[in-house]
Amino acid sequence: MMQAFFKAIEGQQPDPEWEAKLDGMSAKFRKLKLRANEEEATGGETQGAEVAQ
Repeated sequence: MMQAFFKAIEGQQPDPEWEAKLDGMSAKFRKLKLRANEEEATGGETQGAEVAQ
């Protein structure tokens, strides 16, 4: 299922309007997005990251 999802979204970019809406509505989303960006920047080697609750 995940392979089909990744193939379906390949090459797509996030909609900045939706990102702004989610950022404004949810501190948890902002924190999750920050962690994802850190993981991407470090190649998944971020240490000490807490699991989202």
